[in-house]
Amino acid sequence: DDMLILGPGTNVYPDEFDRAIFSVPGVSDYQMVVEKSGYKDMLDLTVETDQQGDEVRPVLLGSLKTIGHVRMALQESHTLEIRSVRTVPRGTLSKGRPKSRRIIDRRPRGA
Repeated sequence: DDMLILGPGTNVYPDEFDRAIFSVPGVSDYQMVVEKSGYKDMLDLTVETDQQGDEVRPVLLGSLKTIGHVRMALQESHTLEIRSVRTVPRGTLSKGRPKSRRIIDRRPRGA
């Protein structure tokens, strides 16, 4: 239902991100923000984990690249950039919220 269109008009379903991100050991939740910079979609990812950021970042990046459309937008069309991968302690993202909103699309409508 909440399909995300990335890069050159490629549809990516939120459950694809869920599978990729939650396959990384120790990740308990995440939030992804998508913005636009020129022709590129910019992705900022924050994950809840007890692991050190330096340990988990490359694993998360590799896991995101298992999503075929993401890998294509990153490596072939160069229309997607993962701008940041940040780690926060467990419970940080969902604190005070009844339901986590995992994907936030801040791109202008129609862009």
